[in-house]
Amino acid sequence: MTTAADIEFEWVHVQYAETGGFAEVYGFSGNQGMVNLEGVRMRPRGRPSKTLMIYMHPASTLQLLPVPRAAVAEGAHVLCAASRYARNDAPLILEKVVLDLGAYVRHAGAGLACPEFPTCLGRWLPLQMGHEVLIHYSHRFLALLIIFTLVALAMAAFLDGKLRRHRPLVYSLLFLAVLQIGAGAGVVETGLNFAATAFHLAIALVMLLVLGRMWVLESSG
Repeated sequence: MTTAADIEFEWVHVQYAETGGFAEVYGFSGNQGMVNLEGVRMRPRGRPSKTLMIYMHPASTLQLLPVPRAAVAEGAHVLCAASRYARNDAPLILEKVVLDLGAYVRHAGAGLACPEFPTCLGRWLPLQMGHEVLIHYSHRFLALLIIFTLVALAMAAFLDGKLRRHRPLVYSLLFLAVLQIGAGAGVVETGLNFAATAFHLAIALVMLLVLGRMWVLESSG
């Protein structure tokens, strides 16, 4: 069992560009078009690992809590990652927290845990399900669930006259989802090319806008 004295602590700084139209945070977190993130990596001394567990809360740091330390005590390498809203959730935008988490994942090298598409490590269900592979594979699995959900929604809109007004948006969502799969494949095949990754993210944002429009229509009766 690893004791507290056997745990190594390392400050982690992640920086990436963000060219949004407004800045809801200031100072070190978001100065001059750059987002700066800070975290603490903990690892048992003298015990290397190819797997990194990432703990993140939208508005807090977690390195003082018992669960991350217990994971390190069992031999895991842990990164306690703070978002740009650490200790200040007043301006919190959850979608931007997801972007911050993605920056940590890229920093950890998990962005290409599945280096080919549509298979992962040469199989539809990879045998070696390490932490990085699990993150990447879960992303693909959730995308597949979204496709099935949108197909069911499109069928309901086609068959149910009460949903007639939603048909254009539902069909647009289904088209965007298929396009998103192709964009995701492009991200993998180009080795996380910036343009491909940006296009992948842009499609996701457009899908959120379409969903928001559907919600507005439904709420208005």
